[in-house]
Amino acid sequence: MAGWPPSLPRVEKGHDSRLLPLSVMAKRIRYKHYCINSLPMRILTSGKWELHITIFWEIENVMNMRSFTAPGLYDTEDEADLHGLAYGQRIVDGKVPGETVG
Repeated sequence: MAGWPPSLPRVEKGHDSRLLPLSVMAKRIRYKHYCINSLPMRILTSGKWELHITIFWEIENVMNMRSFTAPGLYDTEDEADLHGLAYGQRIVDGKVPGETVG
């Protein structure tokens, strides 16, 4: 899985729902045989952050990915990252009803 997933741009959601790039680095962890990227989005009207993650995994040399969000807003980007990465680990472990990865 070397080099996967590629770096994705950070985005910011404005009051008109447009997404604006913030930076090119997402927080990423490897967990079991998955890669979890956290890419929070900032709500301009409130200044709060939404949790957004993408989980990548490889099966028979085919890279797969699935994106997830969860309800709730966070005061800081770091807090949204922390909760997003933990949420991704719970998804991988099968502890989030209705959310799965391969």
